[in-house]
Amino acid sequence: MNPNIGEIVASFNLDHRFHKSLSVEFISEAVEASQREYHPMAGYSLGMFYAVAKVTHYCRGVVDGQPCDLALEASLEEEMLAWTPSQEDELLFLLIDAYRKHGLIQLYRICGRDLEQDNEVMIQQWASEAMEGLLRIPPSSPYLNFQPIPLMSAASEIPAHKLQQREEVKVRFKAIYSLTRLPVMLEAINLLEEIWELRSLGITTTWLVILLERGQVFPLA
Repeated sequence: MNPNIGEIVASFNLDHRFHKSLSVEFISEAVEASQREYHPMAGYSLGMFYAVAKVTHYCRGVVDGQPCDLALEASLEEEMLAWTPSQEDELLFLLIDAYRKHGLIQLYRICGRDLEQDNEVMIQQWASEAMEGLLRIPPSSPYLNFQPIPLMSAASEIPAHKLQQREEVKVRFKAIYSLTRLPVMLEAINLLEEIWELRSLGITTTWLVILLERGQVFPLA
């Protein structure tokens, strides 16, 4: 398991007061150096997981009542939007791009990022693109095991009229369960159905916040 992936979710479960800053020079330098070597899971894009982990740290602080830092939000958003793939593996690109869009969705949903444009339009666009990309990765791919986090974020945004896509997501989580035998993958389906019901009522709380409010830990990574 890539430790940055674990950090993406685990850090949201931890009170922000206990977070250790990820924006320190030696960590940044280590991530930068690591991108010069091929990683079997991240290719040459380990920095994107690092960026998403920083978003997760920040979003948890906002949920805990920390004041928004618009300059930091802009920096985090720019870092994710500016990313370009540096490897030729199409399936790996689709996976990493889905994590990038997971980070953007959380930033916009939790922090209400960028009041000058329609957040909902951007969120729906990122979710749709991430969803399509993840479903293009075949169940036989070794990347299947790394899909749950961005899959939850993207699938949470599937509109009610896309019933087939909602069913495809359920099938995908069942495939991940068949691979991992982790019951949480089946529980994810139940959580998604709850979220879709909330969406029908106009409630757009993210799955991470819902779990936090319930005091649940959802080990998808």
